[in-house]
Amino acid sequence: NNKVERNNLVGIFMYRSMEMVASIHGIMKCGAAYVPIDPEYPLERIKFMVRNANMSVIFTQTSLFNQIKKAIDNENIKIIFVDDKNSEYLSMSEERSNIAVEPSDISYMIYTSDSTGNPKGVMNTNEALCNRILWMQKEYNIGPGDKVLQKTPYCFDVSVWEFVWPLVTGSTLVIAEPGGHRDATYLCKTIIEYGINIMHFVPSMLNIFLLDSQVPYCTSLKKVFSSGEALNFSVVEKFYELLPNTELHNLYGPTEAAIDVTYWDCSVNYKKNIVPIGYPINNVYMYVLDDNQKPVPIGAFGELYIGGIGLAKGYYNNEDLTKEKFLKNPFLKDADERIYRTGDIGRYDISGVIEYNKRKDFQVKLRGQRIELGEIEAALEQHPHINKAVALVYKDFNGLQDLMAFIVLDGISDINIKELKEYLGKHLPQYMIPSFFNKIEEIPLSLNGKVDRKKLESLIVIERTGEKESIKPRTKTEEVIFEICDQLLGVGTISMNDNLIELGASSLIIASLVYKLRDRFNIELDFKY
Repeated sequence: NNKVERNNLVGIFMYRSMEMVASIHGIMKCGAAYVPIDPEYPLERIKFMVRNANMSVIFTQTSLFNQIKKAIDNENIKIIFVDDKNSEYLSMSEERSNIAVEPSDISYMIYTSDSTGNPKGVMNTNEALCNRILWMQKEYNIGPGDKVLQKTPYCFDVSVWEFVWPLVTGSTLVIAEPGGHRDATYLCKTIIEYGINIMHFVPSMLNIFLLDSQVPYCTSLKKVFSSGEALNFSVVEKFYELLPNTELHNLYGPTEAAIDVTYWDCSVNYKKNIVPIGYPINNVYMYVLDDNQKPVPIGAFGELYIGGIGLAKGYYNNEDLTKEKFLKNPFLKDADERIYRTGDIGRYDISGVIEYNKRKDFQVKLRGQRIELGEIEAALEQHPHINKAVALVYKDFNGLQDLMAFIVLDGISDINIKELKEYLGKHLPQYMIPSFFNKIEEIPLSLNGKVDRKKLESLIVIERTGEKESIKPRTKTEEVIFEICDQLLGVGTISMNDNLIELGASSLIIASLVYKLRDRFNIELDFKY
């Protein structure tokens, strides 16, 4: 009825719900591709995605009417309210539509961070998604009676297998409440109440989840998958200590290759205290190459390249970047075969296992989110009083990673950090806003004229941004809180009226604080990651 055709891009602007799941499957069944848009994104980012994807139809909820209206400057875009009880779509035929959908058609497009200052849309195909789901079913085999928890935000490609895998195998899909993925206590209650068997965590959230006292009672869990960033060996040890009868699997893959391309069973006794990314999935090739796209010796580090059926079509409306990242596969005779350069550094162990090492460029994975540091820098340098900015990832007192930025001010001697964060919030998602900022007179450069990031790392200073006078605890309760915060932050002098976030406290530090306070005072405190 809306003239949506194969390979058209259809927007979804919703909070997690049954209607979201139905919309995703409906769009894919008619041969179109769905484009998820997070309602929590800044307005400017939403506007860009709607324009860039040339959307003609957007599925949304009535509660989001005012928000989506502000983001649309094209009167030809049709808005469909899927939760409107008077909608014509609730009375349409339930017969299966007879539409020929091709393997090479686009099934979904997810926007990822880009150093240009605007996100880029990655177009994934039906055949790539089919290969990924069929491999997962062959490897892990679920069916009627199994319950999969859908909790991953739908702008993160892990959510795709959560939406599809259970519903093509006769399993039950349990949909977490909006925001529930950030609340470890809620997740424990949901697992226990509904008997969840299968779920996913990004490693940093898995670390927070394992702090909850109810985790040992989540005995219904059969398999837990982890991906989105490097999984630490210490987290794996902690997982098996609390859930000895549950499987833990480490998966790896960029958005440009249909969710995941390698897998590893964490119960395997690997010879090193690291968690490898494992082996390629079916019909996917993994190469470790040097700067000339030549194979490096076994055991030597090189850049990871991906080949095979799992590759995305490319970047939407960006042929130059597609040609730069998706290259002809020099190891296969078929002229249509391609390889994708990931920018990740890794190596093959002599046993055939792949180990991830680090990034080659300035893209980072933080709490499961893919972030181009250049996009943060571009947003900062648009500020009228910032001349130059460099964003980087730092490790805090506890060895946890977070974002920070060095800024060179222009025309002023100081800047209000709260107002600066509010400014960034109009251009960047919340997860891309640095936790704290260091003002600096000039950015140090290396001999070749590039930013000297190692020098900057040595200049990092975490300091209080509020009153200089340190207010000491006045009661026994305050003394306990003060002591715990001091231990967790490790920033030297702190004050009772300090803002923990402005001191660089990461989500994991806040979670640790909440759980320590719960145990110490025997109280319930809410916390969302």
